[in-house]
Amino acid sequence: MFRSLGLGFVLVALVGFSPPFESAAKTTPDRAANTPYQVAQASTPADSAIKAVISDLERFEKQAESMAPGASGAKRTLKLLGLSEGRLNSSPNKAHPSWVGTNSRLQTLKQRLTDLAAGKTPGAAPAGQPTADVDPAIAQATSELKRIDAGIEAMAPGDKVKGQQFINDLNKVAKVLSAYQNRADPHWIAAAQSYNALNKKTAAKANAAAESQPATTAQPPAVAAPNASEQRVTAALKRLRDLEVSAQRITAGQPQAALGLVKQLDSLSQGLVSAEDKNDPRWGELTGRYQTLRGAVVRIVVDNEANKLAKILADNMQTLEREDPLSVQRAAETQRWRDFVAQARQRQAQIPDQDNSNVAALGGRIDAFETLLQAKLAYRPPEQEPLWNGDWSLDKPVLIDSIGEAETRVLVQVHQTRPYSWVPEPELLVRFADYASDDVVVMQLLKDGQPHGKQMVCGARAWSEDAKWREFPKGATLAAFGCRPGKEFGLTESGLFTLKLTYKQTLLGVTHDLANLRLNVVELKQGAQNNPYIVYGDDFDMALSVATIEEAGGMAYDDGNPQENKLMSSIGSAALGLDEYADALIRVWFKTDGKFVPTKMTCFHNDKKVAEAATSGGSDRGYWTHTDAGRRSVKWSRAVYRLHDLKFRPAADGAASFARPVHWMNDNPGDYRCVITGGGEILKELFFAIGDDGKIVKPACQAQSMKTTRQVTLLRHVNKLPPKVAYDAEIGRQFGFFGNVSWQGDCPLLE
Repeated sequence: MFRSLGLGFVLVALVGFSPPFESAAKTTPDRAANTPYQVAQASTPADSAIKAVISDLERFEKQAESMAPGASGAKRTLKLLGLSEGRLNSSPNKAHPSWVGTNSRLQTLKQRLTDLAAGKTPGAAPAGQPTADVDPAIAQATSELKRIDAGIEAMAPGDKVKGQQFINDLNKVAKVLSAYQNRADPHWIAAAQSYNALNKKTAAKANAAAESQPATTAQPPAVAAPNASEQRVTAALKRLRDLEVSAQRITAGQPQAALGLVKQLDSLSQGLVSAEDKNDPRWGELTGRYQTLRGAVVRIVVDNEANKLAKILADNMQTLEREDPLSVQRAAETQRWRDFVAQARQRQAQIPDQDNSNVAALGGRIDAFETLLQAKLAYRPPEQEPLWNGDWSLDKPVLIDSIGEAETRVLVQVHQTRPYSWVPEPELLVRFADYASDDVVVMQLLKDGQPHGKQMVCGARAWSEDAKWREFPKGATLAAFGCRPGKEFGLTESGLFTLKLTYKQTLLGVTHDLANLRLNVVELKQGAQNNPYIVYGDDFDMALSVATIEEAGGMAYDDGNPQENKLMSSIGSAALGLDEYADALIRVWFKTDGKFVPTKMTCFHNDKKVAEAATSGGSDRGYWTHTDAGRRSVKWSRAVYRLHDLKFRPAADGAASFARPVHWMNDNPGDYRCVITGGGEILKELFFAIGDDGKIVKPACQAQSMKTTRQVTLLRHVNKLPPKVAYDAEIGRQFGFFGNVSWQGDCPLLE
């Protein structure tokens, strides 16, 4: 399916942006000692994986609390915890505080369960020794805080000298905590909380019951109040840190969130415009962190847009590869594909960071797409035989002498209510350049030239517009008309009837003589032999004179309309050019006494056997009746033989393989003979020839006599066994295709 490109591009606002920050020497002021740390609350889970693991941990921790050393449940829970650990590691947000805290909690529980499973009593690490997942610096700071706490407990209230010593010790711990970067580490949080508490505890105890000068809390040296520039830089650093935390939550699949963060960074930079701002000793740190963060976030947006455009190009490349070149060459389609190429190039140019490898690769993809489009536009189809046998005008409707799934014929249908009556049920294929869906065929039965019964009207059941058939002349539509008139149109006479067909263009009120078809209606006696009732049937002797061979391609047309499927499939191979690897398919009629006799066809080329097939389908018409000599049954059967080993031609590239050897007729010109056997007898022989050009030789009388599709060829055929049921050998010559064909020359080639 074609995918269009919109021109509203989210990165347009980023093109040409030059951030005001400049490089400067990086300076980081020391944190004022003894200023209380702001300890954040537990972070909200950054994604569903972290959230699910937290839920698992709550359940497992409760289970572990009730476990004794050596408990069997410890191993089971430890195994389940391994699954949770795998889920946690699948999270893309490993730098997020919620992931860090959850991982620390999981590792602690994992160690506890490991100890329990080994029969050990779980416990904390010895004082001063860091646990496996604690940073050594934080572990040392924690140990020092415990020592200070013990000293404060032993200190006498009002002892300002010792109090000042402990304040100095706390200053050293503060420097360690200030240097630690991962403020989401639960061990750092615990140490910071302990530090804040001890700072207050030391000052309170040293000043207790004291009259003299109290111990200080190691206040930083007095400094002048910050000016406006310093306040802006301080606020910018704080805001930048918040944005860095936000960036950790953004994944590659969140371009809109990344774009929003870029806009916030740009707003931050535009607020720092003073020369004094650039002289601030923290300016270098600020600009370096800003540029690093902005570059990383912009890459998310750029990569996403490049990948999105690459996906649209790939999808449309597949669509274009499947398109029929002649369809692409239609003016509207050509313009649509060219517009797509232009829009793709415009969209690529709008993406910032043209040096990005994903963006640079888009140019090659668009070039390849344009090369394919030019190849489609340059394609010229090979010359093909006309779709139709015979030449006739399209300025009036023409009845097609079709053979196959859809064909022109008239059946006698009996209304099963007494007294029985019959109506004609036509199937008519009509080709007409000016066809409209409200056109109809008007039918009138004639006998001995006189109208019998009422006029009947049939509409089209299916039609194929010329747009679906690349070989159809412009405006030449094929329509399948058909209907089964009601009992009110029924007749109770037998004999030879003419069905006069008139094509009516309803909207214009214009009529055209279409055809005069023949049907031979026979009167039948059925029911009890001593008291029979009269019903009606049709005599199909006129069909016995025709045998055909055609190209049977692999077309499987289906648009949800059974009637149109039948129509399209009937002539699809010829009309759509899907006749590569086409099998030879032969149709021939038999007349029997109603008994089924299986038959087989064997074909020879220059007396060498090349293919064989059993009957693979067909159609039957028949009846039974009481006669003075007893019950008589008659059946006309059209047998169909599809010869899979006898094919007309391979594909142009020859790319195919078959389980059995294939006889390619285009490479083997000459005479072919096919023999039908059944019941231990040779029943019929049929003959055709392949010319030196690799094409089947059509009898000259065929084009002079009938109008059909190019893949159908009349066969010369000979009855080798006298029929067991008598038939009229001349009626087929007299009324070819229900009287629509006047045979010329040697046609219909029955000997």
